[in-house]
Amino acid sequence: MANVNVRATKQILLLAREMSDLKAFVYLSTAFAHSPIRSVEEKHYPPPMETDELLSLLTVLNDKKLDSITPSLIDGWPNTFTFTKAIAEDTVLRYGGSMPVCIVRPSIVTSTWNEPIMGWADSVYGPIGLLVSSSLGLLRTIHCHTDKNLDFVPADYVTSCLIAAAWRTSSR
Repeated sequence: MANVNVRATKQILLLAREMSDLKAFVYLSTAFAHSPIRSVEEKHYPPPMETDELLSLLTVLNDKKLDSITPSLIDGWPNTFTFTKAIAEDTVLRYGGSMPVCIVRPSIVTSTWNEPIMGWADSVYGPIGLLVSSSLGLLRTIHCHTDKNLDFVPADYVTSCLIAAAWRTSSR
C-alpha cells in the first residue's frame, strides 16, 4: 500500500510540478483516511507519519521486518490502506509546491448509477461482490453492527465530483 499510495503519489507530484500548463492536481483519497477522527471535516489533518520517514523505512527494512512493525506503525488506523491514504494526503500538500491541488474523499465506491450505463462495474471484488452475491441470494446473512450504516457512492457520482473539483481548483 505504501508504494502505491505514498511513493507513487510523491513521484506523480514531482512530475506534475514540471508541467507548466497544469491547471489542477486532484488527489483521490478516501473518506476513511482519517478514521481515528470521529468527525472528519474538509480540512488538512496532520499525518500519522511523515512521507519521507515512511519511504525511508520501505527502503531500509526488508519485508519481514516491515511486517513485524506494521501493527505498531498503524496503531489507531484500521488498516494500511487508510493509514497510507492519510500520509498521501499530506504528501499532496507538501509536494504540490505552488500547484493548485485538491483532495477528494469519497466513501466506498460502487457500480455506476447511470453513466456510462446503470450498474457498470469493472470487478466483483469488495463491496460490489457483497452486493452482487446478496442480490443473487448467494449471501443470505452477514455479521454486522445493526446501528452502523454502509456508506456507498456510485462511481459515476465520484467521477463527476472529481471533474467539478478540478474545475473549481483551477478557477481559484
